[in-house]
Amino acid sequence: MKFESLHHVLHEIAKCKDPARIVGNSEFRRAWQITEAAKDLQQQLCNAPDPHPRWVENRRNRHIFNEGVAAEGMSLIESAAAWYEYEEGRRLCFVAVDSRFRQGRQIVTPLMEPVVEENGQWDQNEFFRSLSIGFDRSEVVRFLDATRIPHGFGDHDHGIAGVETGDLARAFDGIQWVARDWTHKLGKKDLVWVNGARLKKGAQGLKQARQTWDPVKLAKAVLKQHEIDPRVFDVAFDLPALKAWKEQWEKARSELLLKYTGKYPGPSLWPRATPRRHGK
Repeated sequence: MKFESLHHVLHEIAKCKDPARIVGNSEFRRAWQITEAAKDLQQQLCNAPDPHPRWVENRRNRHIFNEGVAAEGMSLIESAAAWYEYEEGRRLCFVAVDSRFRQGRQIVTPLMEPVVEENGQWDQNEFFRSLSIGFDRSEVVRFLDATRIPHGFGDHDHGIAGVETGDLARAFDGIQWVARDWTHKLGKKDLVWVNGARLKKGAQGLKQARQTWDPVKLAKAVLKQHEIDPRVFDVAFDLPALKAWKEQWEKARSELLLKYTGKYPGPSLWPRATPRRHGK
C-alpha cells in the first residue's frame, strides 16, 4: 500500500484547476483551487457508484484500512469546500469598507486587508488530521480516473526528468555537505538510505555521476537521517537545475516542516490562537 493523505490528494486535484479567471493574489487563487478540488471530490464520493476508495488511517507509520474515519474525512472535505466562499466574504467586506474610506466617509476602525493563510481551509487540529487519514494511492487514482476528476498523480513519474549527480551536488552545495562530498556520497554503492531517490543507475562504462535522481526524495532522505531545518533546501529548488521539481518540493514541504517544528505550517509556522471555523 502507498498511503496518500487527504491533504495531498486535494493538492493533486487542485493543481489541475485553472485559476486564471479568479481575481486576486496567488494565495487567493490557491484557495479557489483547493475549494474546487474539495467540491469535486465531495460530489463524487457522495454520488458515484461503488467501488469507492477505502479510507486509510496512518497510525504511527502503520497504514490501516479503516472506514471508521470516513465521516471525519468527509467533514474535512466539507470544510475545505467552503474555504473560497469564506475568503471571498472577507475580501468583499474589506473592499466595501475600503471604498467608503476612500470616499471620505468617517470610519472609526477600517478593516485590515485580509490575508489568505497557507492551509487556511482547516484549523490546526484539522490540518494535522488531514495528514493522517487518506486513501491507498492505487485506489484513489483509479477512482479519480473513473469519475473523470483531473489530477496530478503520475506527473512526477512521466513529466519531470531526473537530475544528474553533478547538477544535484552543485544545487545542494552547502546543505549538510559541500558539492564534492555530495558527489562522493551519491556515488557510493553501500549508502542504502539514498537508494529510494535514485531514478536511473549509470549505464555500464559510464561514471556514477551519470546517475539521475529525484531531488525531493533525496531531500526527504537527508532530513530523515539528519535533524536539520527543511527550509535550507528552499534556495536549491529555486536554481535552474531543480526548478522543474519546485512544485513537488513545495507539496512535501508542509509535512516536513510539521515534523521538524511540531507547529502548524502556516505563514509564521505558529498555530492560530483561536482556530476559526467556516462553512459549518
